[in-house]
Amino acid sequence: MVFWIGRKIGRNGLEHWISPGVLESVRREVSHKGAVALVLPALLPPPFPLLPFVLASGALSVRATRFFIMFAGLRLVRFSILTALAWFYGRQILAMLQTGTFKTVMAVFVVLIALGTSTTIYRLVTRTHRRVAAFERNQLH
Repeated sequence: MVFWIGRKIGRNGLEHWISPGVLESVRREVSHKGAVALVLPALLPPPFPLLPFVLASGALSVRATRFFIMFAGLRLVRFSILTALAWFYGRQILAMLQTGTFKTVMAVFVVLIALGTSTTIYRLVTRTHRRVAAFERNQLH
């Protein structure tokens, strides 16, 4: 879908979808290498930005057949690697997840995340109230 959106918006439409810094890098890669530019983004897990490469491949007229064959093959490799890792290390990882130490560490992280989120919300609300109060004071004078 994203590939076809890229095809529809064309070269000039990319500026509206991708930030200028990322766009120049992606444009250079896709222009020089075509579908081969997908190798690294298609293999790496999130949060590596795959979307700009797919969008640019469509917009920069990479051949659809080559793109989809390359993309499907690379995703197959990525998920095959993940499957192999799960096969070899899955039991050890599950055993580690069941330990008391791991559960304690995760509980501490959850508490820290809750505290951080609460603090952020409190600061945001109080800052917003202060700005509204200051704005209203300025409107009265």
